Amino acid sequence: MKNNILDNNILQLMTSEEHVQMLETSRKKFLPKGQVLFQHNDPAHVFYLIASGKIKLFRTTAAGREKVFKTYDKGNLIGVILMFIPNSCYPMTAQAEQDSELIVVKKKVLLDLVSHSPRLAEHLLSCMGCHMLDLMNNIDKLTQPDAGQRLIIHLGELYQIQKNHELFVTLTDTKQVLASQLGMQPETLSRLFRKFKEDNLLLEQKNKLYFPDIDKLCHAVDLTPDIFLKKSLPYNDPNYLSHMVL
Repeated sequence: MKNNILDNNILQLMTSEEHVQMLETSRKKFLPKGQVLFQHNDPAHVFYLIASGKIKLFRTTAAGREKVFKTYDKGNLIGVILMFIPNSCYPMTAQAEQDSELIVVKKKVLLDLVSHSPRLAEHLLSCMGCHMLDLMNNIDKLTQPDAGQRLIIHLGELYQIQKNHELFVTLTDTKQVLASQLGMQPETLSRLFRKFKEDNLLLEQKNKLYFPDIDKLCHAVDLTPDIFLKKSLPYNDPNYLSHMVL
């Protein structure tokens, strides 16, 4: 299978020969919008590379509400870390937000590649370590008691990842999904956006949010502007952590 539809994923860590070995035994899977890819606690025998579309990962809470952890689009991987855990199961449910095409890779294929390449194994371990640090940062963000702080920290992270030349971020998810990711009700998120816009701390145009004054925005929620500063991420790819899913 050709690798002309994939970018920014595990293939970047592999040699050309390893690319071929992994993809030649893979298969394509089309997932219509709304269809479930796998359920929470299903056995994890394969991982997926998203060729097109968008997939959301979520759990259903004890109260019966859907808790969205994140959505992923072209170039992202789903389940690759689970391939290194014996008898692992998917910890969330994955569902297509849009018509999506995925490439399905068997666990054994990846394990065979890693067992014959110490270099690839070292890279993957490093990436997984960075992924765990990213998860710790997310836990820190979600345990902030103030909803406004959680929102602004999240916008600061988006700004770092997207590396825009101007002071804006592009929202890649709906506000309902964003509220779920930040652990708040959609009504709470709407009130926050309304207040920040009324105070001229945020400007909104379609799916873009502009920051007229980052210092004032951060001061309004008792944060330092440091959360908007650019940080160095592994492999010179600011999006890398977002591509290592599960």
